Amino acid sequence: MIDFNFTVDDLTTFVRFFFITLGSIYACCRILWMRSLFRKNKPYIILLSLVNGIIAYFLEAISSLLGLSIIILLIVLYMCAQVKRNPSVIFSAAAISFGLSYAIFIISCVIVTMISAIFFYGREDLIMLPFLIISGILELVLIFLLFRIKTFRKGMPFLYQSGSSVGGVLLAFAILVLVLGLNYFSIADSTVGLIWLLMFLLLGILLLSWWSAKVRRAYQEKLRMAELASLQAELRELKQECERVREDNDSLARVIHKDNKMIPAMELAVRNFVTAYSGQTDRMRQDGDALTDQLERMLTERKQVLSAYQKWVYTLPPTGIVILDAMLSLMEKRAQALQIKFHVRLGDDVSDITEYITTEDLAHLLSDLIENAIIATKGSSSPSIVLYLGKLGEHAAIELADSGNDFSPMVYEDLGLQRHSTHLAEGGSGIGLMDIWKLKKKYRASLHIVEYAPQESEFTKKITIMFDHKNHYIIETYRFDEIESVHLRGDMFVLQK
Repeated sequence: MIDFNFTVDDLTTFVRFFFITLGSIYACCRILWMRSLFRKNKPYIILLSLVNGIIAYFLEAISSLLGLSIIILLIVLYMCAQVKRNPSVIFSAAAISFGLSYAIFIISCVIVTMISAIFFYGREDLIMLPFLIISGILELVLIFLLFRIKTFRKGMPFLYQSGSSVGGVLLAFAILVLVLGLNYFSIADSTVGLIWLLMFLLLGILLLSWWSAKVRRAYQEKLRMAELASLQAELRELKQECERVREDNDSLARVIHKDNKMIPAMELAVRNFVTAYSGQTDRMRQDGDALTDQLERMLTERKQVLSAYQKWVYTLPPTGIVILDAMLSLMEKRAQALQIKFHVRLGDDVSDITEYITTEDLAHLLSDLIENAIIATKGSSSPSIVLYLGKLGEHAAIELADSGNDFSPMVYEDLGLQRHSTHLAEGGSGIGLMDIWKLKKKYRASLHIVEYAPQESEFTKKITIMFDHKNHYIIETYRFDEIESVHLRGDMFVLQK
């Protein structure tokens, strides 16, 4: 059994703090969502890790507390020099990442010890240093894999909120207190060693649990804010619609008010015309022509008013599904407000589609698809959206074509895995695209996106969701090389158009 007593050989102290510093800086960069920082500054980070290892080598026998303080201070100073952020945020991130790195290093040592015990049980002539290096490499791998987990991938964005890092910093310092306790207690004693190890594991689990809870709370808050923003936008649209209706009512009220005066006057003029000029042909023709001109002007004016009013009347074909008609009507009004052509085509029996998807989910799916299309097309020179509901071949399907911007290749790559927004500048959250993918996955529908080259079609893309229980994800595009350059996921097929 290998005894990881780090005070036996001073060189092990150097190796230990070299890997812990390296893992700590990588974790700190990921926690602060500065992924490129580690890649661009690898030589300097490795140099700093070597310096920290040397400092630990010389100060271990003098004062562990002093050695740890200097090591953490150097990490904080380096991160402050590289990242122009609030120093308190960097200190919190550095403290948490150092405690996390140390905890994972200990876990790596335990794993390597257990594996080595299987192959080298009973041998006492083993050199500990190679096993310690293997533990350090395993630590770096585990930290890398930790940040591949969806929950931890985005780091700790909540650190920028005042007071949100206190729990994590306290847990990190508790881990460091356990580390300092190594100088006062010998973990060679099985009971003490087991208690020390269990406390270490407990603190590590608590740190990850705290992190996960904070990420989940931040995500829920972001969802709440996005929902609030969506409700506020809808409220603004309703206010605008009410204002348009009020203006139309005012216009119609003025016409009615005017007609209440003009129609009786015109009636009286006709009566006088008939009774007064029955025998005077020329005079009758002149007055008749003047009366006709006046009536034609009134008719033209009424047609213009009615035409402007009818622009806001619901003109879409009814689906026979109340909630769907209401949602499509709302989307049509949003499109009209932005001068976007919005057309709906229906198959023979639209209600058949509800055999494959619930009415509520269908309305949700369509609203997300159409809203994304409206946002994408509103800057187009010829904005147009066409929606088809019905059957394609033997399967129920939704087909939506628009003339808006193409999706970026990373949207295709991360669809359903990571949130992307097509309108970040307007506060978009990417929730709509995530919901589309969730509903596709829920009903095992196939998603087929066709991109059209410029001048090939009046549309730039067509999105088809087919309820065929095949769960396919296909991109057919003229940008094959561009999309293939970032294509890694195994469930997406990219076809050359």
